[in-house]
Amino acid sequence: MNVMKKSQLLTILLFFLLTFISSLMTTAKAATNCENTGLPVDECSALIDLFNGTDGPNWTKNTGWNQNDDPCSWYGITCASGHVLWIDLSYNSLNGFIPSSIGNISMLNELHLTDNSLSGSIPVEICNLLNLNFLDLSYNKLSGKIPTGIGNLSNMIWLSLNSNTISGSIPTGLGNLANLMNLSLNSNELSGEIPKEISSLSKLLYLELDNNKLSGLIPSDISKLSNLIQLQLHLNSLSGKLPPELGQLSNLQAISLYGNKLSGSINKSFGNLKKLKELFLSGNQIEGPIPPELGNLLNLEYLYLGDNKLCGEIPTSLMNLTKLKDFSNSIYGGLQISGNFLFTNNTDLNTFLLDKGGEWESTQGTSNCGNFSWQLFLPIIKKREQTF
Repeated sequence: MNVMKKSQLLTILLFFLLTFISSLMTTAKAATNCENTGLPVDECSALIDLFNGTDGPNWTKNTGWNQNDDPCSWYGITCASGHVLWIDLSYNSLNGFIPSSIGNISMLNELHLTDNSLSGSIPVEICNLLNLNFLDLSYNKLSGKIPTGIGNLSNMIWLSLNSNTISGSIPTGLGNLANLMNLSLNSNELSGEIPKEISSLSKLLYLELDNNKLSGLIPSDISKLSNLIQLQLHLNSLSGKLPPELGQLSNLQAISLYGNKLSGSINKSFGNLKKLKELFLSGNQIEGPIPPELGNLLNLEYLYLGDNKLCGEIPTSLMNLTKLKDFSNSIYGGLQISGNFLFTNNTDLNTFLLDKGGEWESTQGTSNCGNFSWQLFLPIIKKREQTF
């Protein structure tokens, strides 16, 4: 009888103990009550929607999320004056959709969601965030089109949507973003022409539209982008003549146009780009001689002109380009002129060319500016570009 009473007593005690522990755990992880956070209810609810819609419990870091009534203490959230100003959940294993309610965080300045597994379309409601100046959704699995209303975000300074599967055309409204300094739309499935309105972005430093399905001409008005440092348009289907106006962009440090269908000649104005470090023009249909003025580019580290229709004698002024990477000390060297119709009888120049780019002479055609299969060199060019 005593044994049975003891057993029953232990069972009761164990029950109350487990109930107490469960109560503690429930209290510690109580869901957030958006009425008690000190933030506008819409902002708090939008954060909860983001958590629930992107598999929040399995994020790499989710400290505080939906566990207390102080969203401003949650991982990746910065607040001021009773509003959410900054969300940074980059590299954090978000998996799912960006909720439309994100547009309710009206005072948001910066939204960083790069390198996650976000899918679906960019919600059009994101265009309601008129205070947004930094939007980075790169390296996700986003699809659909770029919302046309994104051109209304006049405070935008940095826009990175690269490395997704976004399709459609580039909205002309992007030309309204007068404060924009970076536009990265590369590595998507964008098609159509480069809108001439982009030439209105006078503060732009970085323009990256490479690795898409863009066609048509490079707008000549691109010369208005006087502050531009980096221009990446490679691996598209751009056609027409290589714009001589590019030679007016005196702040350029990198031009990458390889793997298009560009024609015409290299204008001598390119020799004015004294800050230029990288010039990638390989795999086009550019013809004519190499202008001697390229020898003025004393800061040049990479000069890739391979697989075009360049012809004639190579100018000895290229020997001025002493900063070109040596072939022996880098993967492919700093000079690529293979697959053209070029020659030199200058022994010193030939030695220089070998030192900077390896064997070149045996790849030259013997006729004047004929055709050559640039796809042969694409893996080399592409791998070299990925190192920058």
